[in-house]
Amino acid sequence: RTSPRIRTSNAATMARSNAETPVSAVWRAHYEALLNWSSRTVGSQHVNCPKDCVVGNLPIGTWLVDQRARMRGTDKSIATLDGERRALLQALVDDGKLWLQNPERRSWDEVFQAWTRWAHEKHGGNDYNVRHNETYEGIRLGTWVNLQRMRLRDKYPQENGKTPLTAQQKAALLELVAQGKFRIDAVDRFPIKFDLMMKWSEETVGGRHCNVPYDCVYEGERLGVWLNTQRQRLRGGTTKSKSELKAEQREMLEKLVQERKLWVSEPNMWDEKYNLLLQWSEDNNNGEHVNIPQAAPPYKGVQLGSWLATQRNRFRGKLGKMKPLTPEQELKLNELITQGKLKMNPLKQ
Repeated sequence: RTSPRIRTSNAATMARSNAETPVSAVWRAHYEALLNWSSRTVGSQHVNCPKDCVVGNLPIGTWLVDQRARMRGTDKSIATLDGERRALLQALVDDGKLWLQNPERRSWDEVFQAWTRWAHEKHGGNDYNVRHNETYEGIRLGTWVNLQRMRLRDKYPQENGKTPLTAQQKAALLELVAQGKFRIDAVDRFPIKFDLMMKWSEETVGGRHCNVPYDCVYEGERLGVWLNTQRQRLRGGTTKSKSELKAEQREMLEKLVQERKLWVSEPNMWDEKYNLLLQWSEDNNNGEHVNIPQAAPPYKGVQLGSWLATQRNRFRGKLGKMKPLTPEQELKLNELITQGKLKMNPLKQ
């Protein structure tokens, strides 16, 4: 049996051995490939290769990104570098050949100033609320602003190495909030989209119904997708948004259902688009044919060309993941073919 003293000695030897483990062959191969890239590409002036850089079969770009994060030690989810590996990279940093913080990255104050310029250019300095996909002066401003909202609400995961707002940064944001120029919580877009749906109804179908087609994009908004989500919420089904309809939102939608202007359970949309195709034919060629080009712009908010191309494939039996045509649908298409109004292999237009 091994005595406790020997076991303790062995454990200490093992710990010391692990601390002194030399650089692995894989790590060394990436490091040397990085130096070779530097020598061949930039005359050894620096080693800051692009993220997508690959030398041989070694992805040294992504490897270098990981090494920078380990050197900084800000991401608690990955181990920091120590020993020989840290010394080798630190020597490159000391020589000015390797940066750990991207020198092109804008500081918080620089982005805040750009945000202020955007607000004055767009809204005379009275509104600082940016759409999530807004880009300004090369800055993903919408993403940055949403991040500041999260940090203000203390919902940013600081345990992942993300620093909280400084007192000065928080004061600057809260001053905008106090002035009514910046909101912390996202705006309720339901009434905005609802009003847009009613406008679509008046302009497109004379107010007869509000059943916006799923693929309809109206005034830059994916109105059909939004309405589909509201139907799911009204039925109590699952959506990407876990929130339920508010009482007033449910009341607004149910009123339309009672007035027979909005369906909740899907009716036969095929017939609706088929009739729209016939209407397109009357409007564009006096009913001579229904061969709308696949790349044609939306007709009354519907991508009718894409829909017809899909029906041609279904008619020819090229289903993929699509359902086959019903006998009634097949009969309607066959009638158009017989009348010479529908070609199964239309010329590219």
